[in-house]
Amino acid sequence: MPSGRSTLVDTLSFAELSGDHNPVHIDATYARRSLFGHTIKHGMHSLLTAIEQWASLQHESFRLIEIKASFREPIATGSSPKIEFMEKISGEVQFKVTEGATTLQSGRFSYTFSEAKNITQSASKNAGQPQQPQELNIRKLADTHGEIPVYLATPTLHKVFPHLSKKAQELQIAILCTCTRLIGMHCPGLNSIFSGIHLSFSPIDVPEHLKFAVTKTDTRFNLVEISVSNTSCSGKLNAFVRPKPRKQSSFSSLKKKINHPNKIDRTAIVVGGSRGLGEILAKFYAAYGGTVFITFSKGQEDAEHVQREVGKNCKSFYYNVLSPSTQKPPCLPTECQQLDLFFMASPKITKNTTNNWSDGLHSKYRSFYVTGLQHTVECIQGWWENPPRVNIFNPSSTFVNQAKPEFAEYAAAKLESESVCQTLVDQGNATSCFNPRLPKLKTDQTTAISDAFDEAQD
Repeated sequence: MPSGRSTLVDTLSFAELSGDHNPVHIDATYARRSLFGHTIKHGMHSLLTAIEQWASLQHESFRLIEIKASFREPIATGSSPKIEFMEKISGEVQFKVTEGATTLQSGRFSYTFSEAKNITQSASKNAGQPQQPQELNIRKLADTHGEIPVYLATPTLHKVFPHLSKKAQELQIAILCTCTRLIGMHCPGLNSIFSGIHLSFSPIDVPEHLKFAVTKTDTRFNLVEISVSNTSCSGKLNAFVRPKPRKQSSFSSLKKKINHPNKIDRTAIVVGGSRGLGEILAKFYAAYGGTVFITFSKGQEDAEHVQREVGKNCKSFYYNVLSPSTQKPPCLPTECQQLDLFFMASPKITKNTTNNWSDGLHSKYRSFYVTGLQHTVECIQGWWENPPRVNIFNPSSTFVNQAKPEFAEYAAAKLESESVCQTLVDQGNATSCFNPRLPKLKTDQTTAISDAFDEAQD
């Protein structure tokens, strides 16, 4: 079964080919604060990869007549989804992109065998150059319309899709790539999710601009429907407006809110302090006069930004709770009698919509909240010759005592984390522990599509 695996290098090549340089696909630092928590493959990249795999089995060149696809789930960069084909009717191919039991993408395309043609005229040499995507919220999208050049970086086509470059109609590939550029860079732009396409192609090949118009917006789901057309094609595109990456309050604004005459003379490590609630806790701790060390695993730029913002009372170091190091980070003090540990490390928190318990999802949460916490305390005890007295702040969740089946694995891991935390105290590895059961908070780990509508009304 063919694989649809692609690396970040492949994604960068597709961005060059199509002109869709949306950072959620190519910028790991930006993407980690997004709805997905990591970079994702372009939906159109995956669709064209499926057609490329099918084209590799054909002995003749072809022309697309119609194409319809649904981008159901995001495809993480570096994942290895499987591509399945089925041709029940001659001239029509159904396909499905899956990972395990999950269907990530599905659709169909009809075709006829025809001589392949190259684009004889370039619509715009500058259309695909990297630029800042437009940023339109769901309110601003109503009645939006315009046109954009049909663009394809033809020298890159053979590298990315060698079979399509030889057997497909170059203009049709250019139109499909222009559709992803429209969604990712123009309408909705920066905060978009391309969710579906339905195009019909005419037999006339004219590389003219692609006209577009928003025909429908649904604020309940932040869904946008866009009609597209030119002499060579017509159809519609579907997209969602996703919420913006969340920004925390600045250190200076938090410091102004503090009216406390006595500054604390304490030291803290905030595991996962480069973003979200961990970032806020680190800033408050420093604002009260404490010395704080924040850790990062993937977000070094984020951590260094917080460090610069806070100043001398904040330092950062690399630490991975899934693979902890027993080597003491050099930025930590030579001696430490008492340490406040804020354990904020967390994977992306997602719903389980299968109605079945997921061992894999539960294991993912446990690796952070249970074994990750245990190993972190053990490492800290070994970093100093005379181990400090450790006070643990380990936030739990109200989901522990609320029956929400879609978060059952998350709640179970948090409940076990509470127990492990108390065990660490009982065994003398920690002085105290505090496990407040917090309600769902608006952080980048809990962002949902519905949050985008709230932003649009602000």
